[in-house]
Amino acid sequence: MCAHIYKQQELNNHANIHFIIVDYFYNLQSNFFSLSKPKILISKSFQFEGRSVPLEICLLRKVSSVPGVVRLLDFYERPDSYILIMERPLICKDLFDFITEKGSLEEEVARTFLRQVVETVLACHQRGVIHRDIKDENILVNLLNQSHEIQLIDFGSGSHINSDCYSDFDGELTFQIMQR
Repeated sequence: MCAHIYKQQELNNHANIHFIIVDYFYNLQSNFFSLSKPKILISKSFQFEGRSVPLEICLLRKVSSVPGVVRLLDFYERPDSYILIMERPLICKDLFDFITEKGSLEEEVARTFLRQVVETVLACHQRGVIHRDIKDENILVNLLNQSHEIQLIDFGSGSHINSDCYSDFDGELTFQIMQR
């Protein structure tokens, strides 16, 4: 991983995004995510460069080159968490907020979004990764121009594709299901 000097700015619109990172070397804006170690369920050991890391990091490394997937630029391990630095379009919002603000979408715009999501998911599957949490909050819309380019984010519930049923949860535990 390359080391860069980052300028940190507070961001309050999403609970799991702690900072926006401005990388002056690449001249792009990035999100700075913190994954708390106590919330990460590691049912298997996932190795990256000789060390155990959360599955989300392994999955993002496999699909970061896929058009339409957020790129993992760097990550760091801290005693209590992992810090993930990910690319972010300069002007964007998630699809949920985009639809809420616009109301109903024109058919052409909806078709463009759906086509990009399907193409991105197929490319992820070709690389052996399944997202398992595709929803409007996990799709960023680039607002810089009118092309409506999207990025799939949050692979915390993802998994490696296998031929068996998916019965285990591999991801970040944010709530606990009560059983009677």
